[in-house]
Amino acid sequence: MYRDIRANTYFLYNDFRFSLVVFWSIFTASVLLLFALSLSFSLETTIIISPSMAIFFFCGFSGYLTVKDSFPFMIKMGSTRSGFVVSVMLFNLILSLFMATVSLIMTEVISLFNRLTQNDHFQLYTTIQLTTLNETWIYTLLLDFFVCFFLLTAFLLIGSLFYRFGLIGGGSVLAIVLIINLIANIRHWLMGLFLEFQEYMITINFVNSFLLLVTVMITIWIILQKAPTTSKPTR
Repeated sequence: MYRDIRANTYFLYNDFRFSLVVFWSIFTASVLLLFALSLSFSLETTIIISPSMAIFFFCGFSGYLTVKDSFPFMIKMGSTRSGFVVSVMLFNLILSLFMATVSLIMTEVISLFNRLTQNDHFQLYTTIQLTTLNETWIYTLLLDFFVCFFLLTAFLLIGSLFYRFGLIGGGSVLAIVLIINLIANIRHWLMGLFLEFQEYMITINFVNSFLLLVTVMITIWIILQKAPTTSKPTR
């Protein structure tokens, strides 16, 4: 198992390295360009960016593609299915911490530039501002880390469903979830398990969220235990 995890983690690192370089290069260049443009604003015009939202989109998209892109290759190279799941979860932890850390550094650097240039036309929006947590760097880091890992895992589950059961199977499960969420009483009850809304602020129930996360990870392991090395549409 240890050799599987080490080999799989190294493969995932090489597989994600190019995507990470491209993502951060494009995002950094875009932020610098927008910041430079904001310096020329003379009217009440403000540019608002959110590094947190950007990394959340990246994590969700990456989580969905992980099974399709990596699972067949790893299994064919001799990895066990349990080894794959453990490796991906470990890598997702590392990736989430990396994304949250880089996002925090970028946020702090931009905030510093704003203060130095006295730029009121360029604002940052972080996830922590939506919650009742204190706006400190440690809480910002931990919250972004948790959300990144949650999205990677949740979309890994969606990707696993489509990989194992195809478009019909995966789409059916998502349709059932959507229908359940259309029922107001059930939707409010489910949201109340994880989130509590206080005017415009959100209090997160991390205990229930962690239990949900564990449940999702176990479900992924169960789905992939008998998954073939080709996705459903190609069989």
